[in-house]
Amino acid sequence: MIAATDSHPNRDSTPQVDTHFEHEDMHPTHKAPQQTSPRRTQTTSFFTVDPTTVPMSEEEKENLKILRRLEGELSETMTDLDKKLHRVLAKQEYDYMKCFTMYVKRKERDLKELVEKLSEKAKHADRVKDERIRQLEDACRKAIANET
Repeated sequence: MIAATDSHPNRDSTPQVDTHFEHEDMHPTHKAPQQTSPRRTQTTSFFTVDPTTVPMSEEEKENLKILRRLEGELSETMTDLDKKLHRVLAKQEYDYMKCFTMYVKRKERDLKELVEKLSEKAKHADRVKDERIRQLEDACRKAIANET
């Protein structure tokens, strides 16, 4: 029989095998399992079989073989799906990064063009300002020359 245990940070959270259920301090939400036999059970991943109880008929043995075969097929299918999903995700990640790289390069190019335009505007503004300064200096010189 498998006894449920309380979750505790210092204890393993896997079920513990207990043959006598002497624990009276079980959590109130856990139902006390009914003890049918003090023997331990053999547990597989999907089903529990107690080979020491009533012997199985040939039909039950055949059904057990079919169950185990189906369990193997299911496990194999899950593994295949996991691999396929991994491939799809890897391809999507690659495509995303490729598109993201293209987007970033396009934005870098746009930013570079904008900086060049602003630089041209600044140069033009500097030329206009320099021309205006020269005109004012010439006007000042003429005014000084006329006074003398």
